[in-house]
Amino acid sequence: VLIGTASPAEVNAQVLINCTEVLPEDFEHYERIVELVDSQTEVLAKSRERFRQYRDRGFTPETHKL
Repeated sequence: VLIGTASPAEVNAQVLINCTEVLPEDFEHYERIVELVDSQTEVLAKSRERFRQYRDRGFTPETHKL
């Protein structure tokens, strides 16, 4: 487990849990990215923007309602 606010130069991990409001710089290096999103208007709007950014870069995001 690696916890931090910036991506290290090299990391050997398969899953990134993104707890920030921005698209991680090196997200392509991970097999899976997890983002927890609540229903607050501002948080939801930013997560939708990241969803579009992932999709625009050729990834197919999935959503799961909890």
